[in-house]
Amino acid sequence: MGACSCIVIHGHSGQIRANNSWILGRLMRDYPTWMSKEVRRRTQAAIAQSTQVPKPPSVSLCVGVYQPVARPKRGKPIWDKVAVSGLMFVILQLVLSAMPFFWAKNWLPFAITLIGTLLAWLPLAILPWTDEKWTCRKGPTAPFIITKGNGHQHAIVILGSSLGLHLEDLATSQRPVSGTVKLQVLGLATLWVLFLVASRSVGSSSSALWLLAVGAVGMLQNILVAAWPRESGV
Repeated sequence: MGACSCIVIHGHSGQIRANNSWILGRLMRDYPTWMSKEVRRRTQAAIAQSTQVPKPPSVSLCVGVYQPVARPKRGKPIWDKVAVSGLMFVILQLVLSAMPFFWAKNWLPFAITLIGTLLAWLPLAILPWTDEKWTCRKGPTAPFIITKGNGHQHAIVILGSSLGLHLEDLATSQRPVSGTVKLQVLGLATLWVLFLVASRSVGSSSSALWLLAVGAVGMLQNILVAAWPRESGV
């Protein structure tokens, strides 16, 4: 539900790279949502024309050309309503987990929810996820083409103009895992095991139901974030 497979073509050399970047895959998957109005209009017109001929409908290749915007922080995610929804759902989870305290003076569900939230956010602070996602050169002069390959209807052309990111680097970049990161992951795994063991002492069955509701809200938010289309930001 997160991304889709695609290829990246260097506009000058013609070199084709299989994409390993989650960002570019998500960009390709959500393209029907953020494509320009002109590309959308031409695509719809081509589909309408193809359905009028007495043969299986087929739509020719539609190429959209986009110019990167000059931004002071390239390679930084933009906060949108999907990102803000994470904070909203966390507040809702904390409110639900506090209900057993007001009804039965049981503070364990609230403590478990708070600690679980901190553990879920802790990797964002100590692990180099940002460096791994955005490992590429900046300011390329060559254009890049993103497409799913032969037979796919859309091809996205992103001009270089020394403003964007080197998408060929982004598609193929891999960073070696350091020993420090391995120790951090081991420490996080240990904390999660201890957290799951401590969660068994939640108390009464009514408190466990509130904690179950907290987990259901979290799973719902994860599904929405994975499925909700995002803007390109290019």
